[in-house]
Amino acid sequence: MVRVLVVDDEEAVRDMLRRMLEARGHEVALASDGATALASYQRQRPDVVVLDMLMPEPDGLAVLADIHRLDPSARVAMLSSLREEGMVGRALDLGARDYVVKPVLFQQLHECVERLASQPPDPPTAD
Repeated sequence: MVRVLVVDDEEAVRDMLRRMLEARGHEVALASDGATALASYQRQRPDVVVLDMLMPEPDGLAVLADIHRLDPSARVAMLSSLREEGMVGRALDLGARDYVVKPVLFQQLHECVERLASQPPDPPTAD
């Protein structure tokens, strides 16, 4: 069982992703905004975060940066209907490990979560 935090400002999307992930036996926590996502991440330390890129302030990129300040080895997949390479590149530069395009396909989401959950944490960096 993988513990997944789903962050999206749209209730219908959160509910759909929750149902898809629970159908695969994963434990799912939900957050509708950045502040709730950060508090949930600190409290639960999920194995994987599925994070919407386009949310009201703070947007997904800001939340991603905040999560990585809390935990540099966080396993985060960005979620968006955007296919813009610049946004994807920026998310990857900020520490995202994967990118899932809406509308999300069941198999695509499952493979992404399993792939991220099986990745080892990043080694500590020498400062």
